[in-house]
Amino acid sequence: MAADEQKPADARKRVPEEGRWKFWFTLSVLFGLGVLLMLLPQEATLHLPFPPHTVILQIPGWLFELVNKLGDALVIAAVIAFAVDTYVKRALVSEVARDAVRFAVGYALPDDVLHHVQHILRLPCVRHDLDFRYEFREVPAPAGHSEGYFEVTCTTSYAIENLTAHRISFPVRTSIQNSDLPGLPQNHLYRLHIPAVPIDWDAEDLAARSAQAKADGTDDPNYRAYTTVTEEVKVPPGRDNALQVQTVRVFYYRLEDSIFLDLLQPPSMGLNLHVSAASEYIFDASFGSGDKVTLTHDDGPGSWDWRVPGVHLPGSHFYFTWRRNSTQPGLTAHSGAVASGHAQP
Repeated sequence: MAADEQKPADARKRVPEEGRWKFWFTLSVLFGLGVLLMLLPQEATLHLPFPPHTVILQIPGWLFELVNKLGDALVIAAVIAFAVDTYVKRALVSEVARDAVRFAVGYALPDDVLHHVQHILRLPCVRHDLDFRYEFREVPAPAGHSEGYFEVTCTTSYAIENLTAHRISFPVRTSIQNSDLPGLPQNHLYRLHIPAVPIDWDAEDLAARSAQAKADGTDDPNYRAYTTVTEEVKVPPGRDNALQVQTVRVFYYRLEDSIFLDLLQPPSMGLNLHVSAASEYIFDASFGSGDKVTLTHDDGPGSWDWRVPGVHLPGSHFYFTWRRNSTQPGLTAHSGAVASGHAQP
């Protein structure tokens, strides 16, 4: 099956390469033919092996002039094509791309919408093997408070694929919303691991880098309400050179809260969500993708696994809620309430 899937990709790579070779071969033939026609003499002597042994060939003046001018034209055409080929192709692609969205949609889009669509189309990376693993641990109520809370550890892993033909710089970002709820500790970034760079920063490193960015004024203004760390890394082209990234974040939630999370840039090719908690809790999840979602409990009670295929564009999101199972003796039901804001793994 893998070999069959590889054939179309190889064929797509060969077609442009064969087209380029045909173009340059045709250009060379035209140039050579033009030179020969330019050098063609008006009068030539032909030596034959039988009588008469010598024949003088002469081209009529009007025909000689026509052939000579045709040679000039072929040489000029080849030289011009060679000189402007790259420029013309780039200019043509640029002009077509500039208005492609307007023509493809079939009607005029508002400029704000058009710019957003063009921004999505120009994204040079996609995210593969996106995996979220949330582990819920119930913590007893702190002194002075009547209710406990959840400590939620989220481990996220994915691979960034560079879709271009050259090495690019990509901002790996991990962020978590600042929490000011009474009785709860502060949310914090716990780890950022990029083996290929290599980077392996712990909670102390990440807190220091986020604070330094805010102090220097180099932090993203869209993330002022978050603890955020961004690191520019170089990503080589191709699926085989995809950059592996792992982040660990720690959230604190009231027992009746729920999580809301935006999936930001770049686009993601499917995602997996795994939640583990005490068996008396029930979880529900919703996803921005319209593809069929598969839910399993392969690891038994307290384990929830969602498989979400398809493409998740920038701005797509998922959220999940939890509640106690009210059918179990001695347990009280809680309704989920969506927490505001978003974070980036």
